[in-house]
Amino acid sequence: MAAPENFRIENNPATPAQPYKLKWWGNPDVYYVVEGGFDLVDWDFYLHAVKGVAGPEGSGQAEAVQFAPFPGEKSAFFRLLYDSDPFSLLGLTDHDGDGIATALELDASMDAAVAETVTDSDPSGPDGLPDYWEIFYFGDLSRDGEGDFDGDGILDKFEWQARTNPIVDQAATFIPGSTGLLEYSYNLLGRLQTTSGPVNLTFAFDDEGNLESAQ
Repeated sequence: MAAPENFRIENNPATPAQPYKLKWWGNPDVYYVVEGGFDLVDWDFYLHAVKGVAGPEGSGQAEAVQFAPFPGEKSAFFRLLYDSDPFSLLGLTDHDGDGIATALELDASMDAAVAETVTDSDPSGPDGLPDYWEIFYFGDLSRDGEGDFDGDGILDKFEWQARTNPIVDQAATFIPGSTGLLEYSYNLLGRLQTTSGPVNLTFAFDDEGNLESAQ
């Protein structure tokens, strides 16, 4: 998978109040998420998510997102995450918190950086399941939340509350005996040692056993 090229920020210094632009060259079928933060520690807001498409010559095309300056902030930082695997950590993450993984939203041409509007207009009465969520996964509003569509032992309403996929037994899809979620183990000092689950992570530790990075 080729890395995105020429990721840059554009702004005219003569007109600092004008919107900024983030631009890069995207590759076909690669998921991209632009994260932002006001320091280099907490990347706590998401500006844009897009799936790369083939350009006129089939090699990709320019991608861009425009945003206004942040009032009261002296600086802001941005990073571009990308992966072509829908089952990667990036693809499985629900960046906008609406219960649909980023890769699934982008595959369906939905906005994966902005949560869908929650309405519950089931004809038989509110069932606690958002309409968009039911329609996306089941195709209609016939589910009442009490069933277990994928047979994984978790009722549909709890799948919504946990923001998991209600039509895929994630435990069976990834690793036999797994919950389908990342599982962590710690030493007696409470330090992270290993992880297992649908996404393989590799950790780096310093000489004292402190976690330095994960990828």
